Amino acid sequence: MSIALVQNNKSTGTGSSLTPTFSNTPTSGNMLVLISGSSIGTVSSVTSTGATWTQAVQENSVQDIEIWYAPNISSAGTVITVNYSGSIVAAAMIAEFSGLITVPLDKRATNVGSGTALDSGTTAIISESFELCIAGFLGVSISNCSLSTPTNGYTLQDQENPTHQACGWSYLITSSQTTQDTGVTISTSATNWVGAIATFLSSAVVPANQGIVIQGQQTNIIVKTEMIVI
Repeated sequence: MSIALVQNNKSTGTGSSLTPTFSNTPTSGNMLVLISGSSIGTVSSVTSTGATWTQAVQENSVQDIEIWYAPNISSAGTVITVNYSGSIVAAAMIAEFSGLITVPLDKRATNVGSGTALDSGTTAIISESFELCIAGFLGVSISNCSLSTPTNGYTLQDQENPTHQACGWSYLITSSQTTQDTGVTISTSATNWVGAIATFLSSAVVPANQGIVIQGQQTNIIVKTEMIVI
C-alpha cells in the first residue's frame, strides 16, 4: 500500500489539554500523527482509543514543537486528547496516514533560530526510498503572523495562528534516499522559532521496474520462468 494522507484536523486553545478531533473514524492499520506547538509548556501525554502514542521528536529550547505518532491503530476513536505540563497556549494538529509499517520511525532532526525563515533541521540519509516526512514549525512574533512557502517540495498542509504565534506542519512522500530538510516563511519576523522533522518507513512494495534498493544502490532482479510440456 502506498503512503497517503487520509484526513487531518486541528485545535487551538489555552489550559492544560486540547482535544483535536477527526471528522471520520480512522481506519485500523493506519498511523496517526500529532504536531503540537506551544510557547509555554510541553506535551506530557497523548491518549486516544485504539492507539498507542510515542514521541518522535521534540525541540523545546526556546518554544516547544513536538511530533508524536501512533502506528498500526486498531478500532481507533476520533478524539485525540493532548495533555500538557501546565497551563498553555498551544496548537495541536492531527493527521491520519495509510501505508506505514508497524514500527515506522526512521530519522529525525530539529532546529532553532529567529527571523523570517524557519527550518526543520536536516536528517541523516533516510533508510528507504519511499518514506513519509513530517515537519513541524512554531514561530513567536510581536504581532499576529502566518506561515507560507514550504521548501524542497513539501506541502504546507495546515497551520494554527494563536495570538502572536504561527504553528504549522508540512509533509513529503519521498522517492529517493537523501537527507531531508524543509523550511517555511513567517509573515512577521519571529523573535524565536523552533522546527522539527521526523521520517517514517513505508509498507509499500517496490515497483517492479525499479528493482530492489540495497544500501542506496539499485539491483535489478530478472526472474526467468520456463514451461514444461508433457
